[in-house]
Amino acid sequence: MFNKAGPNRQYQDVIEAMDIARGAGVQVIGFVPPVEVKEAQP
Repeated sequence: MFNKAGPNRQYQDVIEAMDIARGAGVQVIGFVPPVEVKEAQP
C-alpha cells in the first residue's frame, strides 16, 4: 500500500491509517514524498 498524506494531516491520522491497514492484512506500506512545486524560470 502506498500512503500519501496531505500537509494538513496530523501525524496521528497517518499512524491510525497505517494501523487500520495492518489490521486488514497489509504487509508493506510505502510513503509517497511530497511534491515540490518549482517556480517557472523566465
